Amino acid sequence: MENSGVFDLATDGIDFYESLGITSEPHLAGISLGGWVAIEAARMGRARSATGLCPAGFWREPLGPRRNVAWAMAR
Repeated sequence: MENSGVFDLATDGIDFYESLGITSEPHLAGISLGGWVAIEAARMGRARSATGLCPAGFWREPLGPRRNVAWAMAR
């Protein structure tokens, strides 16, 4: 599955929430990666609502390393 890391984070977070004995679906919010995780949990039907502030994950192509930036920073 594409983006399985975020899918796993969402699943683990909701599983932990449920392990606390809370029976209602959570309302989730997050910034950047947290927003992406909240949106994925909602897509799986495991959140009552989700709010993402500047969520990650909406780029068209996978992000790769940017060697020229890393090289310049290392100098």
